[in-house]
Amino acid sequence: MILDMLLDFMFELLLEGSLEASLSRKVPLVLRIILFTVIIGFYGGLLYVIISIAIEQKSLVAWAIAAFVLVICILAFRKKWKERVNQKNY
Repeated sequence: MILDMLLDFMFELLLEGSLEASLSRKVPLVLRIILFTVIIGFYGGLLYVIISIAIEQKSLVAWAIAAFVLVICILAFRKKWKERVNQKNY
């Protein structure tokens, strides 16, 4: 229970911090690219695991979960990107 909460907190801190830092102009470009690559790699790995389970188990539910995660990732990226563009215009 406590270990689960600790891991959840660490992953949330890592991913949210990386996402915010990768979109900030105060962080050097090289570090932003590295952080963005880490974020893409994490979510890509998550999708890979879900899709490989779906293929192995021939599970329609796993395919639906993979599609849902992909859509959520795309929508989150678009939202952050639009926020960044709107901040740039002001």
